[in-house]
Amino acid sequence: MFPNPLHPAVVHVPLALAFVLPLFAIAVLVGWWRSWWSQRVWILVAALQVVAAAAAFLAVRSGGADEERVERVVAESYIEAHEEAADVFAWSSLGVAALAIAGFAVPGQRPRKILASLATMGMLFLLVAGLRVGKLGGELVYVHGAAQAHVSQAAFDRAEGAQARGPAQPGRDASAKENPDTSGGRAGEEE
Repeated sequence: MFPNPLHPAVVHVPLALAFVLPLFAIAVLVGWWRSWWSQRVWILVAALQVVAAAAAFLAVRSGGADEERVERVVAESYIEAHEEAADVFAWSSLGVAALAIAGFAVPGQRPRKILASLATMGMLFLLVAGLRVGKLGGELVYVHGAAQAHVSQAAFDRAEGAQARGPAQPGRDASAKENPDTSGGRAGEEE
């Protein structure tokens, strides 16, 4: 029912929200300051930040569950760097979520605007922190081969065989590459 491994499936939610939320928060905040709409619109920003924080902690937890397996193929120092950056991101997401909630929960218009502004600045920090976590996670997979921890030996052997045969040619399937037509013409065509 759930993907296995879970980490690659959930990690994109908090990172995507870290990219989108600052822009959304700025737009909502500007509209609120200019009285284009009610301060209640801020509740949407706060709710999305709560989702981002929860997804960040789920990503950290699912990454921790994968850690021992991935350590078989990737040096621990690379995993630790990613893990530490993810912890900073997750805990900061929680702090920003608290500020965002306070931005509509405390009494008084001025304190709400100040807290919402602080939350928006926090979201800009999360954008930078999310870039760092994503970069380190991408390097684990694409540079250091972390995905190999989840590849079966049979799949690995098939990939090695395909690599040895070389790139497929357009219009020819793999069997044609292995058994090329030596007649010089098209199959079924007489000379």
